[in-house]
Amino acid sequence: MYNKEVDFDNHKLKSNGASDIFLLKMSKCENRTIASSDNLEFDEFTESNLFSVFPNPTDGKFNLFLNCDLKTVYEISLLNNMGQIIQNFFKINKLIEIDIKEYPSGIYFIKVNLNGNEYFKKVVVY
Repeated sequence: MYNKEVDFDNHKLKSNGASDIFLLKMSKCENRTIASSDNLEFDEFTESNLFSVFPNPTDGKFNLFLNCDLKTVYEISLLNNMGQIIQNFFKINKLIEIDIKEYPSGIYFIKVNLNGNEYFKKVVVY
């Protein structure tokens, strides 16, 4: 039962009031949780700043910058808006140039596995 606060791994959601927001959480195991909330407050932990994506939004060509020890990076993947992996990256450097201009416009996600934990960044392709 929802009691005005939901904890999703590295993110804590708090409700204060008036409008509906829906959140879909997806993991490797295809577990899905949907939470509805009013006046959603979204607190991100500092671990989510371990990498950045720029420019974002993008025309399909963008950079992924890893601000962490590369020895801790186990896997980097590009996912579509359905959570399906469409590209994996095996040559991992601090700065990775990504070109997905052959894919349609839409919302994609970069998934970085650091020390066994998964972190996501949304990428908007126009």
